[in-house]
Amino acid sequence: MQRTNPTAVKEVEAPCAGIRRLVLPLPYEVQTLNVYLLEGEGGSTVVDTGVGGPFGRATWGSVFEHLAPASISALVGTHYHPDHIGAAGWLAAKLDVPFLCSQVCWLVTKLLLSQDQSDQEEQLRFFRRLGTSSEDAEVMLAPANGYKLVVDPPPPAFFRLRDGAEVRLGGRTWRVCCCEGHASELVTLYSEELGVLLCSDQVLPEISPNVSVWSTSPEDDPLGAYLASLARLRELPDETLCLPAHGEPFRGLRRRVDELVEHHRLRLQRIVEALEERRTVAALVDPVFTPGLGTFERMFAQGELQAHLALLLGRGEIEREEDERGTWWYARKR
Repeated sequence: MQRTNPTAVKEVEAPCAGIRRLVLPLPYEVQTLNVYLLEGEGGSTVVDTGVGGPFGRATWGSVFEHLAPASISALVGTHYHPDHIGAAGWLAAKLDVPFLCSQVCWLVTKLLLSQDQSDQEEQLRFFRRLGTSSEDAEVMLAPANGYKLVVDPPPPAFFRLRDGAEVRLGGRTWRVCCCEGHASELVTLYSEELGVLLCSDQVLPEISPNVSVWSTSPEDDPLGAYLASLARLRELPDETLCLPAHGEPFRGLRRRVDELVEHHRLRLQRIVEALEERRTVAALVDPVFTPGLGTFERMFAQGELQAHLALLLGRGEIEREEDERGTWWYARKR
């Protein structure tokens, strides 16, 4: 976390008729979040809420300079990361409005808020598997504790958004597409009437969203799931207006999907080349990423590497051995 005092909320040019866009500050390296207001006769549906806690409350105080609280009729959380769901519980209670999200989003938020010492022990075991040094592993535990500082308890009840379902928001019909990879059951919303895709973090205009393996599911293959989700979104019309959670709205969905697929292809290739000699995940960070990353950056790099290694392992291109400490060693298959 980088900042403790929120900067002002900005309202920028509406991306299309019936949708407003607010840019909320975040206390992270990615400093802003796009919040979209789907407007209709029954009120506005707010898509994503920013972080919770004192930072989030101050932020929403600024939001209400642009938006009358009584005009909000519902909240949508696209996934369980703090910048998307952090203020949802507090805000839904304050405004007395329904909250819509996927089942995984609601359940994982509850799970992450209930983590205790046993969860930390499992995280340390996971870091040992990756070959992380003991010193780095202790520092890397901090973000899990930080989740509770910026995520309020979610609403006690929610309206479930199911993959493939249609839902009326802001007076229009939106089709739900639950994507995988960056977060399980990440909700994207498509309006055929408007030709608009609310793509959250699944497709970003300038950066590749983080796709990582975490301690709760160490044998997972999130990259394979992410690439499959991208293939589904690529079937939408290329002229679709994409409204991402971070960065500027854009068109050219298929081009952007192809760029993201190519990015991961090149990374997979680089990893295989680095595995001419046997390495742990931690030892792969410098050969694959820019050397000199900080500890938290290395944590995300390790998670990304494990995601790529899981895909390569499933394809049979590499092999893995486990030593007596439980550390995983990878090498290119001969």
